[in-house]
Amino acid sequence: AVGCGALRPLAQRAFFGVVAGGIVGVGFALAGAGVWALAAQRIVLTLTNVVLAWQAVDWRPGPWPGLEKLRRFLPFSFHVLILRGAELASVQMPTILIGALLGSMRLGYFTMAWRIVELASFLIITPVRTAALPSFAARRGQLKGRIDPLFLDTLRLGGFLAIPAFVGL
Repeated sequence: AVGCGALRPLAQRAFFGVVAGGIVGVGFALAGAGVWALAAQRIVLTLTNVVLAWQAVDWRPGPWPGLEKLRRFLPFSFHVLILRGAELASVQMPTILIGALLGSMRLGYFTMAWRIVELASFLIITPVRTAALPSFAARRGQLKGRIDPLFLDTLRLGGFLAIPAFVGL
């Protein structure tokens, strides 16, 4: 079973990445860096996540796996690549369309509004997803395919908190 202690590094990585990126982004914005503040924020967020994730696990890349192992993973990798590309397109398409059709000022408003939605999602949904769901998956084998009542209670609590927050936004 996955304990809460095993998930602490994941939660810390996400939290400290957002905090470090936010501090750098706001600092750059206050210094007059303009759009580069957004770039700096994203770079620092990602670098913080990478450094903390690297410290949280013992695994390190090994030698070349060989062509046979590579051939086994290519079909899976192809599907993952297609899904990630579709996800990237669905996330970036509104930004591209708004910027192209409505101009940079409206894109700026959209970006700021979307950041508020992302922040609310991060604060309400991400803790449940990153900490609780792996624990529920580990317990699933014990429940012989039945739905865990704690899982349903957690979903209800998440909905109780998230729906009013997102409606308010």
